[in-house]
Amino acid sequence: MTSVKPDIDGLLAAARGRAAEPSADLLTRVLADAYALQPAAPMAPVAARPAARPRWAGLLALFGGGAGLAGLVTAGVAGLMIGLLQPAPVSAFTGAMTGVLGGAVAPLETVELIPSFDGWQGEDSDG
Repeated sequence: MTSVKPDIDGLLAAARGRAAEPSADLLTRVLADAYALQPAAPMAPVAARPAARPRWAGLLALFGGGAGLAGLVTAGVAGLMIGLLQPAPVSAFTGAMTGVLGGAVAPLETVELIPSFDGWQGEDSDG
C-alpha cells in the first residue's frame, strides 16, 4: 500500500510567499463590534472659577494656617523676651556656663558644654 505524502516543503514555501491579510469585510465587522462595546465618553463638568483670595490668606497658608503662624509669632516673642530682658535664671545659667564669677571671665576653650560621663557615675564602690 502506498501513501501519498504531500510535499511539505512546497506547501510551506507557497504559504510564505502569500501575505496573510484579513478581508475588508472582516475588518468592518470587528470594528463595528468594538464600537458597539465601547462606553460613551463622560462629559467633564465645567469647573467654576474659584473666588479670588486676599493676599493675607495666601501668606497665612504659607505658614501652615492660623495655628502655624500663631506658633511662629509666639516663638519670636519669647525669643525677644529672653534675649532682651534677660531674666535672672537665664543670667545665672549663662554666668555659670561661661565662668563669670567675681568678674573673671574664663576663656571660651574652657567652657564644657557636654559634660563627661564621670560626673554621672558617682563614687566607685569596690564592694
